[in-house]
Amino acid sequence: MTKDITKGKNKKAIDAEITSTVFDDFEKFEFFFVTYWKQIIYLCVAIILGVAAVGSYMAWQKIAANNAAGVFADAQKPVTGKDNAPDYKAMAEKILLAIKQYPSEPATLGARLRLARIYIHDKSFDKAFEQYKILAASKLPEEMRWRICLDEAYALELWGKPDQAIAKFVEASNDLFSPEDFRCEANFGAGRLYLQNGDKANAEKYLTKAVNAKMTVSDMQQPESGIIFWQTQAKFTLNRMNTPVQAAAPAAPAAKAPAAKTAPKK
Repeated sequence: MTKDITKGKNKKAIDAEITSTVFDDFEKFEFFFVTYWKQIIYLCVAIILGVAAVGSYMAWQKIAANNAAGVFADAQKPVTGKDNAPDYKAMAEKILLAIKQYPSEPATLGARLRLARIYIHDKSFDKAFEQYKILAASKLPEEMRWRICLDEAYALELWGKPDQAIAKFVEASNDLFSPEDFRCEANFGAGRLYLQNGDKANAEKYLTKAVNAKMTVSDMQQPESGIIFWQTQAKFTLNRMNTPVQAAAPAAPAAKAPAAKTAPKK
């Protein structure tokens, strides 16, 4: 009985202490609010405005990105001139105008790559490499960087600079971070140009590397796989290179011209 009474008193004391602590905390909070109510309101308003500003900026960015994508898609449509021939100059002007309008949008990178290819078709190689230089200084997706390296190799070949083109193909071949199909294409390009230059040893080296490219299960199941295509081209080129040239058959002796008929004597 005495123990129960003692426990009851202790419980009341604890409850009283808790109640006192809560009231003290409440009084402290009330004092803090009364003292700094203006600052608290300003802070709340600032937070609300900040959240609204961030939301508005994100919405604006999304709208701007959508508008830019539409402008670049329209700018990259083919333009034809007389006789339905591609008008490369008009296409280039449209893309340049879009880039000037949206210079910082992600779609600008793809537009510059398209612009470089248009310049190559127009044989304006200097202008194409100006675009490649701008792209090289940009933050690019890795796949686009790998593609540009191969595009530069083809452009140098078309420009009549096979040695520099070979160097670019070899550079792409040596990039172990690039996918197998990119390296297979690069190996075939290097081997093909080495063969054109009469360097059969290096031609065979890079063509063999293309043939031996490792395929994934996905590559094997897709007939249009890049690896299968470049391997087929490399095998065909190797076979032609290693097939001995047969000597031409001796020409048949020329047939004697029939003797001229003489008129019968009368």
